Amino acid sequence: MNFGSPTIVFLIFLKDLLTGSTQFTPSPCTFEGDFSLMKCPLLIQENPNDSKNSQNVLTWFRQHETKGWTRVGPEINSRLLAIENRLEFWPVETSDSGKYCCVLGNSTYNTTSTSLHFIVKKRNADECLNPLCALKTPADGGTAETVLCGIAHTLTNITNMVWFKGCNFFTQSGSHLRFRELSDTDSGNYTCVVTLTRGGKSYNYTKTTQLIVKGAELLSKLFLP
Repeated sequence: MNFGSPTIVFLIFLKDLLTGSTQFTPSPCTFEGDFSLMKCPLLIQENPNDSKNSQNVLTWFRQHETKGWTRVGPEINSRLLAIENRLEFWPVETSDSGKYCCVLGNSTYNTTSTSLHFIVKKRNADECLNPLCALKTPADGGTAETVLCGIAHTLTNITNMVWFKGCNFFTQSGSHLRFRELSDTDSGNYTCVVTLTRGGKSYNYTKTTQLIVKGAELLSKLFLP
């Protein structure tokens, strides 16, 4: 099993949520105490039928300080769950930071994913939706744009979803925000806060998108009468 593959950042290995748009990309890091998950990139490549082979087994590994890899086994009623093609954290802790990989195969062959960087940050009590974990999304003024929360299509045990712009409540419109024509005032940090339940307890998932509108002021001047 080869663990020497190039490293990719956290925002890439969940690219199955992208659906062809950068707005779907998850935050490059997550906060301690939140729910979080990662998905195996081997199951989102061009030949998904391989993952449906009943003989194939998906196994997760984590690299420790000694640089050795140990298996992350499926656990029931635990904080860390290995379910199908994903690894879930209920909730995530700073000690979960590190490198992970998934291996898909059977007794004949196996394929190892690239190493996945998982970054967990502490959330200070006086912070207001800290943009340190924000995904920067540049967009052109005057164009349409959609900002998605990303997790709504992955889990079904969602009980609430709200949006903030900066520190202020913005809307409760669901899993996406749509801008028909971007202007300068649309720039800012948009955070979706999703509440999920498991085992009678509630957990939050947060994702912040830093929307950077470019050229909106210049565009409006060009079309002034």
